[in-house]
Amino acid sequence: MNISAQTKRRWRNRIIFVAVVTAAIVAYVIYINSYDIYDSSHLTVVQNFGESRSFVALAGSDVDGMSLAAQNEFLRLYINESDTSIAVYDLRNNYTWYSTPPGFNEDSIANLTARNAMRSHVAFNFFNEFRQRTRSPWMLYPDSVEYEQFEIFSIDNGVRIQYVVGNLDKGIDALPFFIEEEYFEERIMANIAPGSDTRFMIDRWFPSEDMPGFMQMTDGIRTSVIHTDNMLRIFEEIGWTYDDTIAANEISGMESELTFNIFDLTVEFILDEDRLIANLPLAQFKTETLAQPFNLDFMKFFGAGDDKAEGFMLVPSGSGGIINFNNGRHREVPFASSVYGTDTLTNPLRFEVVQPVRLPIFGIQNNGAAVLAHIENG
Repeated sequence: MNISAQTKRRWRNRIIFVAVVTAAIVAYVIYINSYDIYDSSHLTVVQNFGESRSFVALAGSDVDGMSLAAQNEFLRLYINESDTSIAVYDLRNNYTWYSTPPGFNEDSIANLTARNAMRSHVAFNFFNEFRQRTRSPWMLYPDSVEYEQFEIFSIDNGVRIQYVVGNLDKGIDALPFFIEEEYFEERIMANIAPGSDTRFMIDRWFPSEDMPGFMQMTDGIRTSVIHTDNMLRIFEEIGWTYDDTIAANEISGMESELTFNIFDLTVEFILDEDRLIANLPLAQFKTETLAQPFNLDFMKFFGAGDDKAEGFMLVPSGSGGIINFNNGRHREVPFASSVYGTDTLTNPLRFEVVQPVRLPIFGIQNNGAAVLAHIENG
């Protein structure tokens, strides 16, 4: 069967078109991944709110479970020293604004992830060392506060909270699974007092058949939280460190997997006349790994109402838009718009018709009281 010249040209053009489009997509992906994703090392602290001092609560409190951190003629700032949530009491109308919605645990719609978000001043995603995005965001409450990896300080007219975000406990992977027999006896067994700990170690370490001259820890240790905790306690009591594990793994030829994605992060809250300044200095948002944070949420639930609250949110869509509370549309995609330009790295294509942000402001009205927020930089 003969194919006409016109048909050949048509197929040739189609093939060329597909090849060009494919090449463009590949080039774009290569271009995106060639970014030095986010380098905030050039950023400096925009505002200096003074030196940190040991936190000392002021006398008196109008908010249950919270300590008075600062006050002026308009506002009082409170902080929960256990979970770092804050509240702002307005002396003019006796209204209290909370960073975590009161009664969040009784929210019938919110799952555990949403409740953790309600208790977190900050949430963020990051690219790991392989430039893979985290599937779910890291949040201050489950990834820092629950591990008690934070410290509260007093500053002029406010508080400063320093967080270490990420689990510092590597579990059983903090220990080597192979240790030279002679070193095992001298460094470990000789430093354990005779008794139950000695019997525990004898039951869970044995001469390795695959690696003669080495003692091997049983793989079954991973399946028991109790045994894992006991093993970690014994090694900690004899002064074992991560450096010891790395050295033992190098001798046995095992790969060390002790890379932590750990972030240092600071949040500041300051009263300035009738304003609350919430500050997250990016120059102090650091990590020693190759991980790169992005998609940052800050004070996302400040002033949020419950399922019975009457009010609305003011969003900076064009000249301003209103989203009413409890409108039955909680499954809709949340409002999002770029204030300082589109980030093509995290959101390269967005097929939406949206009004540009005219003013960097947003607000909330909750049961008659209102807050207007001004985004000063980002």
